[in-house]
Amino acid sequence: LPRPHEHQARFMDSRAKRKVIRAGRRGGKTVGMSIYAVEQFLAGHRVLYAAPTAEQLDTFWRHVKKSLKAPID
Repeated sequence: LPRPHEHQARFMDSRAKRKVIRAGRRGGKTVGMSIYAVEQFLAGHRVLYAAPTAEQLDTFWRHVKKSLKAPID
């Protein structure tokens, strides 16, 4: 998994049950949440991710699949 940058780590480390991230463009929200989702999945938890565009969902899913390629294979 990629190492999250400072702002990604802040929302990833939040203990909040639900996370709403309001940030500008290119802030790493989608990639940060894909890292978080993979970590949670590997720990036996589920994450629901929602985004306003299909392009963002595709990016999220592409990062999740890339991170889990070895275990899937």
